[in-house]
Amino acid sequence: MLDLSAYLDEPPSIHEGGTTTVHHISRQTIDVINELSLNNMRTIETGVGFSTLIFTLNRCDHICIAPIQDEIDLLQRYFDKFYIDSSKTKFIVEKSEFVLPKLIQEKVDLAFIDGRHAFPTPFLDYYYLSLMLKVNGYLIIDDIHIWTGKILYDFLKHDSHWELYKNILGRTAVFKMTSSVDHSEWWGLQPYLLRKSKGSLWKSKIMQLGIALKSGDFGKITSKVKRTLDM
Repeated sequence: MLDLSAYLDEPPSIHEGGTTTVHHISRQTIDVINELSLNNMRTIETGVGFSTLIFTLNRCDHICIAPIQDEIDLLQRYFDKFYIDSSKTKFIVEKSEFVLPKLIQEKVDLAFIDGRHAFPTPFLDYYYLSLMLKVNGYLIIDDIHIWTGKILYDFLKHDSHWELYKNILGRTAVFKMTSSVDHSEWWGLQPYLLRKSKGSLWKSKIMQLGIALKSGDFGKITSKVKRTLDM
């Protein structure tokens, strides 16, 4: 595993207000990314920061998608200052939701979601990155304490295609994809969605029974009751 101590002592400052990249990512997450990022591995991330530095130092074939050119320019200057070869890191200056559909044929070993956390961006990132990820590859989701990240984390914890590798301080989740994801599968086969929907499904069926009672449609009532008892 690469020794990052010199870079941790003087990390790049690229975010708004000149904050250092290590303010936006925990040391434990840095160590896990460094552990998983192997030479020549194909990696991708939404967002830019210390993670980009790790992927670059580890000589990954890396794609970094971030919409702010100034942040990328500042990181490139940092690379130049420390004579870091970034020739295997490709920067795409655009919002991830516009870029990822064009990269869908790419296959990657590791994907890191750490871009815009506002709804629905993390879910869009997940949709495309999960299709790009190889089986037994890793998906890292940062900021799972934010609602969008937490929903994604909770969903994947209950999904059969994923195995939780590590929860880091309740802020970052690392999943291993154990089988190919199929986004065309029926929602009823998704345990988290099914469990979260049961209450509203019952409420809907009771409302429909009430409407059938008022209309005197007893055939419909019998059918609804049978379906409700079968749930």
